[in-house]
Amino acid sequence: MGKFARLTMLAVVMSVVFGCSNRSESVTGVNGTTFMSGKVHLSGELSGSRADGIEVRIVGTPLVAVTDADGNFSFGAAPEGTIELSLTRISDGIDALVRVNAQPAVTVELEKKHPKPPKTKTTELEGVVTAVSSSSITLDDARTHAPATAAITSMTVIRKGDHAVTSADIKVGAQVHVKATIDSANKLTATEIIVQDDGKGDDESPDARELEGTITSVSASMITVTDNHTHGNVTAAITAQTIIKKGNTTIAATDLVAGQHVHVRATEAADHSLTATEIKVQQGEGDDDGGQQQKEFEGPISAVSSSSITIRDSRTQTDVTFTISATTVIRKGQKQLTPGDLKAGDRVHIKATADSGTTLTATEIVLQAQSRDGDED
Repeated sequence: MGKFARLTMLAVVMSVVFGCSNRSESVTGVNGTTFMSGKVHLSGELSGSRADGIEVRIVGTPLVAVTDADGNFSFGAAPEGTIELSLTRISDGIDALVRVNAQPAVTVELEKKHPKPPKTKTTELEGVVTAVSSSSITLDDARTHAPATAAITSMTVIRKGDHAVTSADIKVGAQVHVKATIDSANKLTATEIIVQDDGKGDDESPDARELEGTITSVSASMITVTDNHTHGNVTAAITAQTIIKKGNTTIAATDLVAGQHVHVRATEAADHSLTATEIKVQQGEGDDDGGQQQKEFEGPISAVSSSSITIRDSRTQTDVTFTISATTVIRKGQKQLTPGDLKAGDRVHIKATADSGTTLTATEIVLQAQSRDGDED
């Protein structure tokens, strides 16, 4: 089709009364035929284009007509009932199929239908750099405990604090936060690389701190994070000036929940107390900014009752408590269980929702194979 790509067309069929052209065709060997006329109307981006020269073919038959200057076409002996019309014009890429009822007057409206571009998948990584060059960076991701490599392009923003740096300024062993896109082959391309400081950085003000880790507790005035770098718990005050974001959405401290992965910027006072200036909730694949947050946990049970369960989360090494509701599914393999079947020390996998506060509600509790009776899932 020359320089024109094939267009996906949207065809809208309407029954109207109008004058038709004198062009007609007949075919022998077709039982149950009727006279059919029609008109092609071009709309949208095609509005203003000439209407003649569009080939109209009745699919499954040799019948072909061509529109005149007004878009009219006709068939002297079209099959009765519902038929499928193929409309094409090579010069501007028209290529559409439409079902119509064969009748004396049919209008077909054509316009371009542009497919929505696929949504770009994104992820965020945090960890220690193990390799870096001008075209890629590899780090030991603190969340998955596995190496992850992302391409560096001319569009990648690299900074340390508020200062722009280059890939040459990143050293093996540095702690970094990487935002990246994921292509159809699951390859990562870094859109932003933030070089973090171990406490006080030489490029930052003396009281600047940056933390990265998992929330262990949070309130309207305080947040405690298990820092990925030091593996210790760090607490920072939350004030009215603290900026809290998830993606591009500003949220409140009450939207934070235990178990979320966050990046915290803070100032350090003379008594070494910290005040958070910015808290960013990190988002993995499939996260969204609306509705209840879906989270998963795994670890041994430390306490359980008919209404709640507490486990020692294997990822954060902290105790996490969940509400058990009437809709919570508890199972081992395909066998349904009750809270009374769970015992301290049993290892479980829990899917939970987090509300706008800090409450986690278990939607599913799966008792894993290392149970007391030795059965396997």
